Amino acid sequence: MPRKLILGVIGGGSTASKEGIVLAEEVGFLIARADAILVCGGLNGVMEASAKGAKRGGGFTVGILPTGNKADANPHIDLPIATAMSTARNLIIVRTADAIIAVNGSYGKRWIVQSPPRERRWKARSPGLDSSSESPILKKKVKRLLPPQA
Repeated sequence: MPRKLILGVIGGGSTASKEGIVLAEEVGFLIARADAILVCGGLNGVMEASAKGAKRGGGFTVGILPTGNKADANPHIDLPIATAMSTARNLIIVRTADAIIAVNGSYGKRWIVQSPPRERRWKARSPGLDSSSESPILKKKVKRLLPPQA
């Protein structure tokens, strides 16, 4: 049996816009419906919204936490991984995911998107995600990342 696709969703925590939150939840839902695993930073904002969407779609979620406490994970995380590594945990997200989807970024997310090619395989991101007019563009990119529905 082949391994499931693992898709990372990254984006702002407390800095996420309302539009980014809505989009992240939809991205998480699409990931779950494609029978892929969602990996994220496990906290609030885009991370929580994408995990919530994945759970709504019946998916499995992994949260790579910056703290050493699994209880810090948002309530939609199935497998919290407490790293006590602060933003260095971003490298774990990049190395774990088969692809990265950036929604509504911040400092740590820019590091992931700009990390050396050997530290990431490929990514989908859409600039200006604070605008709801960008949502259809990212949704199309996400659907291209996912395997076709049977």
